[in-house]
Amino acid sequence: MAIEIVNFTRQIGLKKKVAVLAAKIIKLTRAQGKDLSLVLVGEQRMRSINHQWRKQDQVTDVLSFSWAEKKPKGVVSGEIFICPRQIARQAKATREDFQVELTRILVHGILHLLGYDHEQNKVEAELMLEKQEQLLKKLK
Repeated sequence: MAIEIVNFTRQIGLKKKVAVLAAKIIKLTRAQGKDLSLVLVGEQRMRSINHQWRKQDQVTDVLSFSWAEKKPKGVVSGEIFICPRQIARQAKATREDFQVELTRILVHGILHLLGYDHEQNKVEAELMLEKQEQLLKKLK
């Protein structure tokens, strides 16, 4: 599986951290991979993407876009946009370490590409949260 990482931020060293984390997460999920693109962006770009695709005019931490028309469970193929500044803000607000919050957000984004969805119904949301927490425990 090819993982491409593009860093549009000024945060040095983040690209490598994200690459290592993504590879670990994919291995833990036993996902079948095709291609994964991880894009680190600033607040303005994330807000613009969120507004364009979700009609929400605000900065968010992560957005996942599948390249497959149907999201088959167990297959990672898509693009994940991550906003490190938003993640840092969230980490500070919850008194969490940046690395831990980054891991949580990346797990969340990859789970979306694997077909999990927390917005459709409560049962799916619980399944996704449970899987997310299982993975986070394994990554500690």
